[in-house]
Amino acid sequence: MSNYDRWDRKVFRECGPAVAFVDVESPDGTRGIGSAFHVGEGIYVTARHVVDGQKILCVNHVVEVPSEKNLGDRLDEVGDDLPRRQLPLTGPFFHPDPNIDIACFTLVWYPPTEIELGFHCKELPYGNYDFLLDQCLIMGFPPVPFSSEPILVATLGEVNACVKRYDHAFDHYIVSSMARGGFSGGPAIVRFNESLPVGVGTMALGLVTESLGKNNEPVELGFMTILTAEPIHECIEHNKDKLFKKTTD
Repeated sequence: MSNYDRWDRKVFRECGPAVAFVDVESPDGTRGIGSAFHVGEGIYVTARHVVDGQKILCVNHVVEVPSEKNLGDRLDEVGDDLPRRQLPLTGPFFHPDPNIDIACFTLVWYPPTEIELGFHCKELPYGNYDFLLDQCLIMGFPPVPFSSEPILVATLGEVNACVKRYDHAFDHYIVSSMARGGFSGGPAIVRFNESLPVGVGTMALGLVTESLGKNNEPVELGFMTILTAEPIHECIEHNKDKLFKKTTD
């Protein structure tokens, strides 16, 4: 079987162009990077801690769906092309609960592909262990030493646990991949039904949030953590008028 026939390669090819990096600068001038992904209608979601209190310098994509002249299995590697850099058209806006690590914004240009969000977990009878050991594809932009520009990094893991945090209203999933700064805000796409085609049997379980660690340990020593999709839906719904400039608030 060709590598291109694997579900993870198919999902990466289909969803990779929807993932962008967010270049930010803190008030003291420190540069940082996070990830965001397109969920439709020009709306992007990311982790709140990536953009809250930060100056967004640019948002950009580094891969595209192949053009008609280059139809095939490989994505067009456009890299961090300066003319393609953008600033948010609207936003970023946040979840109404400041403890929820979700933000959303819109861009003028966005790719034809989008990443389908998972469902509202409270509305469906899924338990803590229903996604355990499902494969999970995570994409984002952790900084790579010596790289001349941001590169899209993909990693596979398994859903290991569903955590009910005592300080949080929503579920968090632990995934067996190393947590790294820069993945924050990126999508975690789970294959929840292997009997269905890739485009139907996969969905975004949620987005990468801050790793779960203790005693101010380095990010890499904490658990790779995914915030469930439900608060993403809530954040978008709460800010929809502002996202599409239907209000001046």
